[in-house]
Formats: sequence, C-alpha cells, structure tokens
Amino acid sequence: MDKQHVLTHGEAANNEDGLQLHQPYPWWNDSYGDKDTRGDLEYLGTKESPAYAPTDPQKQSQRGGSVLRRLAQTYQKTGK
Repeated sequence: MDKQHVLTHGEAANNEDGLQLHQPYPWWNDSYGDKDTRGDLEYLGTKESPAYAPTDPQKQSQRGGSVLRRLAQTYQKTGK
C-alpha cells in the first residue's frame, strides 16, 4: 500500500505517483465545468485528516490518501 499503487482521485489527477501518464488535471476548482472537482478524499474530516491542505509540506501525513494508506497497511499487518 504505497502511493505508487494506491492513489485518491485527486492524487492521480495530479500525477503524484510520478508516472506522468497524462497532463495534470486541475482539481478542486472545477475549471472543466464538469462538476468533478477531483479533490475527493483529499481530507477525511477526522482527527487524522482534519482539513484541506494538499500543498502544505508539514501536513502531507494528514492528507486523506496518506491516512487511508496508513490504515490499510495497519489492517494488512494486524487484521484489525
């Protein structure tokens, strides 16, 4: 469970896996006008992921994808 294999929609749109398979899509501003902001799961509204701050280097561990990957890794190891 790492960013090379498991991404949120916004992380994938922003090429955060480093593969650069497409031009980065603008996200969270709906510049395409398609009602798809691509920021889903950017934050979870929980104590681990309380606020939207995708570019703050001090808060990368609080992003929704980071929290979900961490939880999945824990579950994978412990089954809980």
